[in-house]
Amino acid sequence: MEADLSRKPNEIKNFLKHLNRYKFVKGSRFIKNGGIEDNGLRFFLSFSANKLAKFVFKFNHNEFTPSFWGFNIKLLKILI
Repeated sequence: MEADLSRKPNEIKNFLKHLNRYKFVKGSRFIKNGGIEDNGLRFFLSFSANKLAKFVFKFNHNEFTPSFWGFNIKLLKILI
């Protein structure tokens, strides 16, 4: 989470809830019902950079810049 609180800390409880069911949970500002409070140049740069990365890497992913990521710890223990 960024120090400027550009991501909402109250969303962490939603991640924990979904991690009981899924192995991996990721939040993005650029999906349906995602939220972004940036405006102007900051929004344009972030949005454009993510679209460019999606095109270049041909990866079906909406956000490459920092966002919330959650991993089920049981899965991580299996991988170690």
